[in-house]
Amino acid sequence: MIIAEYENWRQIEDYEGTTGWVHHSMLSGKRYVMVLQKNASLLHSDDRDATIKARLDYSILGLIKDIKPAMVNIKIDDVKGWIARSDIWGVLKNE
Repeated sequence: MIIAEYENWRQIEDYEGTTGWVHHSMLSGKRYVMVLQKNASLLHSDDRDATIKARLDYSILGLIKDIKPAMVNIKIDDVKGWIARSDIWGVLKNE
């Protein structure tokens, strides 16, 4: 996650809180989240009671497609679904 910028440099922070500086050319504009729970549920809709589409393991990366207050729509390979914010890292609280 980018937490600061200085000219062509971006300060990034990983899920463990480690920070460092990276040249902007080393980053892409795509945003990903990382699953922080074992056996996290990927749901068919943003309703927490929706049917489970898949179970995700710890450290799986998903491309962000949409963000809602409690849920995030992600894509992993060709599978899209909704996951609880509490099960992932990579989305700010105010997003």
